[in-house]
Parts: sequence; C-alpha cells; structure tokens
Amino acid sequence: MNLHQEKARQGIQSIEVGARLLEALASAPRSLMLRDLAGAANMVPAKAYRYLVSFVRMGLVQQERETGRYDLGPFALQLGLSALGRIEPVTLATPILRDLGEAIGQTVAIAVWGNQGATIVRWFGSDTPVSASLRLGSVMPLTRSATGCAFLAFLPEVGGGYRVTAGEILTFGLLGFLGGALAMLGASYVTIAARGTARAGQR
Repeated sequence: MNLHQEKARQGIQSIEVGARLLEALASAPRSLMLRDLAGAANMVPAKAYRYLVSFVRMGLVQQERETGRYDLGPFALQLGLSALGRIEPVTLATPILRDLGEAIGQTVAIAVWGNQGATIVRWFGSDTPVSASLRLGSVMPLTRSATGCAFLAFLPEVGGGYRVTAGEILTFGLLGFLGGALAMLGASYVTIAARGTARAGQR
C-alpha cells in the first residue's frame, strides 16, 4: 500500500474512540452510571463525559434526569430500526403484512431479534375500537407475548435463559419451584413449534 492509499484510509480517531461508549451502552442490559460506562469503554470518566455531552446533543445518548444514568437516545433507536428495517426479509414481508392487516382488520407487526430481544420494526394499526399498543422499537416480553414465545420456540439457542427471569415466569402464573416452571415453559415451546403459531396467554 502506497502513502496516498494509506492516507485515504485514515479516519477520525476521536470518533472511533467515542464509539466505544456507544458500544458499551448497546451491550449493557440497562442504563449506566458515568463511572460504569467509562469503565466499560476503557476510558477515564472525565474523558467519557466530554464525548457524552456531544452524543446527548446529537440524540445518540440520553441522560436520565432523576438518576443521571446514561442510555441510548432516540437517534440511536432510529439508526437501529433503520438498519433492522433494511434486512431483506423485513423488506419483502412489509407489503404482505400491510395486506394481511387490511384483510383481517387487526393491528399487525413484524419483529426481529435485536440486541435487547424481540423488537418491533414494522407496525400497521387498524381501525377497530380495540387496538394493540405497539410502537416501533418495542421489545416484547419473551414469556408473556405471542411474539416472544414464537422466538423462544423457533430460536432455542436464544431461549437459554435470555431475559427469562423468575419474575416473568411467576407473573405468567407458573408458581412454585423455578426449575419446574422452566420445564413447563420448555414443553410449551415444543407445542408452539409443532403448531407453527403462538398465542398470547395460551399454550
């Protein structure tokens, strides 16, 4: 590689350094305090704070007023949804989804597996008086929604406890010994996979 080609490949190092903060937030299961976010990005808090001020202005990061914790912002959500929406299966399924919604007169949506779980990336509302409260970017509960159950049934490799908490299982009504509850959930997913559909609140 000659000198001209090498210069052409040079980027802006500060952007690459700051991106470590965004990567840390994307990987975290919840919002982070400054010290924890800086540690995850391998930089001192004072340096991380300067980057975060700019990211907040851009909407890539937001800060919780009550706690001071940092999380991904609305612009980051927009970027993520745009990327997910450009996945070829989503593009191909969108007109079919619209036709389905018109045919059955119900709210319909497409979900894909994102870094937080089953994420809504397309949504078409209905004119019926009762409509599901969905929005783009919603992450569906894995054990308490038909969407979440479908993912756990057809993608067993993500079902190995991923965000399936004891509280979620108990809320679903599987009281008692946690191991037995997990076994019951596993059996229900086998039924869902065999049937090819999942229904909320019904196995």
